[in-house]
Amino acid sequence: MKDYSKKRKTPKNPLMDFDLWLSKAVKPTTKTEQPQNFRAIVYVRVSSERQAKEWHWLEGQAESGKTWCRLNGDMPVDKTFKDEGISWKIMDRKGLIDAIEYLEKQNKKYTKITHFVCTEICRIARPEDREEGTALIARIEATGAKIVTTLEHRDTSTDEGKLMDEIKLSIGTYERKKIMKRARNWRISRALQGFRPFPTLPVGYKKEGQGQTAIVIKDDFKAGIIKEGLELFACNVLITRADLLEFFRDKWLTTNEKNYKGKLWSSFIEKTFLLHRLFFYAGYIFYPDWDINEPIEWRQPAITSLDVIYKIIEKLQKGSLLKRNPRRVEMSAEFPLRGVIYCPACHRKLTSWYSKSWTGNKFAYYGCSYKDCTARENIPKEMLENDFKDLLNKYKLPDDFLPAFKIILKEEREASKQNEHSLRDKKMGMKVNTENKMKDIWDAMMKTKNVDLYANLEKERAELNSEKLVLEDDLSNDAYTEQEYMELYEKTLWIITNPLAFWTLGNAEIKQLLLAVRFGWKLYYNKKSGYRTNDTWLLNYLLGILGTNKTHLLGWLGIEPRTTGLKGHCSTDWATTPKQKSQNDKMNCPSRRSRMFPRWIL
Repeated sequence: MKDYSKKRKTPKNPLMDFDLWLSKAVKPTTKTEQPQNFRAIVYVRVSSERQAKEWHWLEGQAESGKTWCRLNGDMPVDKTFKDEGISWKIMDRKGLIDAIEYLEKQNKKYTKITHFVCTEICRIARPEDREEGTALIARIEATGAKIVTTLEHRDTSTDEGKLMDEIKLSIGTYERKKIMKRARNWRISRALQGFRPFPTLPVGYKKEGQGQTAIVIKDDFKAGIIKEGLELFACNVLITRADLLEFFRDKWLTTNEKNYKGKLWSSFIEKTFLLHRLFFYAGYIFYPDWDINEPIEWRQPAITSLDVIYKIIEKLQKGSLLKRNPRRVEMSAEFPLRGVIYCPACHRKLTSWYSKSWTGNKFAYYGCSYKDCTARENIPKEMLENDFKDLLNKYKLPDDFLPAFKIILKEEREASKQNEHSLRDKKMGMKVNTENKMKDIWDAMMKTKNVDLYANLEKERAELNSEKLVLEDDLSNDAYTEQEYMELYEKTLWIITNPLAFWTLGNAEIKQLLLAVRFGWKLYYNKKSGYRTNDTWLLNYLLGILGTNKTHLLGWLGIEPRTTGLKGHCSTDWATTPKQKSQNDKMNCPSRRSRMFPRWIL
């Protein structure tokens, strides 16, 4: 051991503590000891933007910290770190993390920053777990800086001071839980009164006015896109969540959140499919986490109907649509007929691909990808799409057919009007019956003391309430007006009269609509023979269902009278074996024949 007494002299004052002198003489220092002045940084935080902008609490906290530094030895302040509008329950705050990293960088070799100044200890942390706040404070003190609070005395050099510090952290945790409970009760009371208890509005709504006089109204542009997207998703035109997100992006829909700067991400769809958000779009407030288990009517106008919301919920509860994509979105701009045309041999959808030659050129093809198909062939993209355009030209209806089509739809419209009144009375009776059942169940719930029976009655009452809401929604939705009906008729007429222009100018959704209207069943294509359509197209089938008094469908057209031969078979029979005979009997049924040979007489 080295003799340090030769290097350092003994203290002149014999009364000095010898152990203290020895520790300074023997113990080597880990950091370079240099003469230093006191320096500080100030940290300020408020929980909301209103506290920062309207009440100016950030400036008040910063001025309080600088005043303390000026009164305690005129201590210079290096920096002021701010967290504006960030709640105390969030531990990873940018301003606080920057302050700690600044301390660690400045005090790496020796202590430059000696004080960390804030107004209260709760400005640093008020966590739900007290140990998390203790660890955060210990990280600040590990840099060598002392935490100073301007509004309260803090001294951790004694056991009593450490105890008071622990008590303050515990009080902060208690206050946080009380504030959360108080805010939750306030939101529940607002929801029960029919108001939306959340600060932000979902996409499709906006605030008109400022302050307490602001009212919530629908954003016509965004609300129309949201309504169309939810309805298409409910009726399986848009199959997956990715399809719905792509639909919203194509419509240039933007969010109300400033963090995303209006851009749509997958998290937007996740928020849209939350139960309380879906019911909110239907004009109801439903939040089971707050014990609001029955939808309460909202005071603002709805974007979509409750029936659409229930269809979406039923679709989401199936599970397969949540875990995986049931089918790829077939239609694309490069291959518009992919997934629409079928192979005549294996009855599977044709797919598409690009083939690259040895020269580097790419060629587009359609074809069947099933390995066991007997008619696998590569069909050039131009051949298949040009033949499809020729097919659309052949399907152009003559002008003489249009007046008849209009008369048929008009008669059907008049017949549906007569049934609307009786159907409305029937729904009103069902609603009254449902309300009486709910009242009886409520009386039984008040009388019973059996917990299991009470739970079953409550579940049954909730189901009846859902049926009641659907009936009320149906009764509130008015039918098409005459003007709206004629506008819809004109759009349908354009599909029928000019399908090629409709296909050329339309987007993916419009092309799907055209294929559904013009080709209701499968459409086959062979490289040699071309397209093979169905026996009838969808419009004829729908007209056959309408069945007006001025039209009727002719029966089977035979070649000759039916005569039985020596073997007991008719010469016009299609087959002689019993198996094929049974198939022919199925083909001879009226519904099958009407789809094969429609003949209309006006």
